[in-house]
Amino acid sequence: DNNEKWFASAPSKETLKHWFSSKDVDELQSLGYEIFEFEVDNYREVSEFEYVFTRASVVSQTILEKNDIWKD
Repeated sequence: DNNEKWFASAPSKETLKHWFSSKDVDELQSLGYEIFEFEVDNYREVSEFEYVFTRASVVSQTILEKNDIWKD
């Protein structure tokens, strides 16, 4: 692993709802955080709700809007 930093992620937009509520997202976004969707070429499955990947494995990234996931 060459001491690479691993980043935690949800495997899908739907799964992300298990991590954060709509209110959590409002709070995080008010602090400057964003929601990213990453395409990666290498990852490890930690559980059905969590995958990890390294920065080097990122092929592309897209900033998502809250209403792309939470419909409240």
